[in-house]
Amino acid sequence: MFRTALVALDRSASEAALLARIADLRSWGVERIVLAHVQRVGGGRLSAERQEDVVTWLEEHAAGLRLTGFAVEVVVTRSGVPAEDLLAVAARDSCDLVVIGSRSHNQAYEFFLGSVATDVLRRTDRPVLLLHLDASDAAPDRTAVSDGSTTLERVLLATDLSHHAHRAEEVALTFAPTAETIDVLTVVSGGDPDLSRENVEGRLQAFMARLRAAGGDGRARVVTGEVADSISEVADEGYTLIIVGKHGRHWLIDKVLGTTAATVSRGAKRPVLVVPRDVPDGAAG
Repeated sequence: MFRTALVALDRSASEAALLARIADLRSWGVERIVLAHVQRVGGGRLSAERQEDVVTWLEEHAAGLRLTGFAVEVVVTRSGVPAEDLLAVAARDSCDLVVIGSRSHNQAYEFFLGSVATDVLRRTDRPVLLLHLDASDAAPDRTAVSDGSTTLERVLLATDLSHHAHRAEEVALTFAPTAETIDVLTVVSGGDPDLSRENVEGRLQAFMARLRAAGGDGRARVVTGEVADSISEVADEGYTLIIVGKHGRHWLIDKVLGTTAATVSRGAKRPVLVVPRDVPDGAAG
């Protein structure tokens, strides 16, 4: 599975909600956390006192995470393009997972992912875990805590069964021995003969056989409708994690973030793991 996760923090009101979910990454195999904060260029030169304040803030969170058994490092950088810098840190520190909150920064972005999260998805070459956050979820405790829930209770893998989704499917297989259940969903359309129900069901059953051979359990699901809305509707049945590929046959996430990744993250209000087609050596899968 995964070993090192970069967790992006931005000193927002919902940071406690994000940190409260980090403990669950141990069930993903994560042993090391890189807590990263990017200062936006343009706000004036960062004084030594201000830099020290940011590091102290990160170290407070790191201390709580260390108590739960993680090895933790903190990184503070400055950039005009925060997403680019976050991914550069992830590459430099051999992070095979990027964790970022998906939420709006203001009313103008009410129906979209936060701009940094969107940019991370567009640029990423490694899996990104989007955690839907709301400032109202923020807990008063600034340390890492767990509410007892786990993302691997009910996993939903959404796949169009194309070669673009191969990596996402492989990641789901790595969760098979640990997840309580992994259901596999394909959304079909009457306009695509390759995604007809007849063609899909046979390929889904073949994947389910691989899933069971890997130690997992679950069921194949086929629904008809618009992709993002259909995924969100199915996820609302109590799934705790959604896995999708960054690329797909008709739903290239990096080109239609507003209608697929953003809709899934916003509509389902559940963790969404987005897996690029090509993952760097050493990353999951």
